[in-house]
Amino acid sequence: MARPQRALYIPGMNAGVFRANWINDTDLENLRHMLGIGSHIKKRQWGYRNHFAPGGADIQSMERLESAGLVRKGRAYEETHYYHATEAGCVAAGLKPYQVRKAGA
Repeated sequence: MARPQRALYIPGMNAGVFRANWINDTDLENLRHMLGIGSHIKKRQWGYRNHFAPGGADIQSMERLESAGLVRKGRAYEETHYYHATEAGCVAAGLKPYQVRKAGA
């Protein structure tokens, strides 16, 4: 049986549309992946990258994160765009200040 998605409200993010501030586990996993955060990567290396080219359902995930102010849309790539974490996105993903600087947010 599939695990139900948990929603996370991130206060203070782009308050234009209330529902846009509801981020689920998959969205956060995509944000962390974008920043090179994972159990297979040493913590001191987190933030070594800051880009993600989504496909399929991940495009909607990036749009939710963009509405919440956690990512910004970059240049076009094939049938999608690159997305990059903002400073707020880096903090929400759990990066420390030196890692945020490394990510270039």
